[in-house]
Amino acid sequence: MGKIPLFFVSLVASIPGGYLSYVLVMVFLDRAEKMSTAFQVIAGVTLAFSALVTVIPFFILIFTPKKAPGFDPDAEGAVLAAVGAGAAVGAVAAGGADDFGDSFDDADDDDLDDFDDEDDEDDDFDFDS
Repeated sequence: MGKIPLFFVSLVASIPGGYLSYVLVMVFLDRAEKMSTAFQVIAGVTLAFSALVTVIPFFILIFTPKKAPGFDPDAEGAVLAAVGAGAAVGAVAAGGADDFGDSFDDADDDDLDDFDDEDDEDDDFDFDS
């Protein structure tokens, strides 16, 4: 992701953070003398974090390099294609069996074909009535 799209993505959180910062500044200006010390600390810490969230997109815009170093989209696509081809070759070489050694995915096709409710006399359920 480039610099400008990352700026706009982080701007989504910055707008509500800016509004929260504005509200908390107004609370401090209007009602700071009526608040207890605990509420002042909570409001101050919340103001600090909301101000940080508000200015992060601008830090991204100023301090982020234009393009990530060593990023090549063509090479990433080639790696993903090679990994996908390797997984397909591995599945064919294994005879379609899974790699985990359990029998979860290696079920027979006719395991559930001959299911009848009438064959089970052990159970306490009667599905026919």
